[in-house]
Amino acid sequence: MRTIGTIVAIAGLASVVNHAMGGEQMEVLQWSDAHQPLAGIGLGVLGLLVFGLGAVFSRDR
Repeated sequence: MRTIGTIVAIAGLASVVNHAMGGEQMEVLQWSDAHQPLAGIGLGVLGLLVFGLGAVFSRDR
């Protein structure tokens, strides 16, 4: 879960930075172009949440 969370967080936050710099949107996130930067922030937060949950659940092992 931590790996997936990291990938989603990086993609979301990179999308926000890319939008702020005026660059083209990543192919994977073309659908969210009209909703930037809110969609990128949401994906970043979601990724961090999944990462955190993965860290909590793996601590029990």
